[in-house]
Amino acid sequence: MYSKVLQIVNSSLWSNIAALSQIKKAKSKLEKAYDHITNQKRDFLHKLSRSYIDRYRTICIEDLDIKGLKEKGSSKGLHRSIHDVSWGRFYSFLDYKAESAGIQVIKVDPRNTSQMCANCGSIVKKILSVRGHECP
Repeated sequence: MYSKVLQIVNSSLWSNIAALSQIKKAKSKLEKAYDHITNQKRDFLHKLSRSYIDRYRTICIEDLDIKGLKEKGSSKGLHRSIHDVSWGRFYSFLDYKAESAGIQVIKVDPRNTSQMCANCGSIVKKILSVRGHECP
């Protein structure tokens, strides 16, 4: 959604190369578009973290190596997705709001979290696209 807006504004930047004033105007529009999107994302993360703080007394999150996830692997789409959703910023918002509200945030080891049965604790190997689980 955001990339489409940025593409349109960015293409207008390079289509107006003829006049310097138009280039400056197009750059200004591009900067405004980036700022607007950044503010929308930040606002969403603040609201989401506040809703978690208001609803729960203990919050458990996976202790992911976000920087490592962005750097490793070959999937460019995964890097962009991780960067786009701002996990690190969300974690920091959640941490400081939880600290001020006296709510406990527990970071859980991410190893086998999607493969472990919540009822019996046994590990059942499955690919990430499989979301359902039946106890063995």
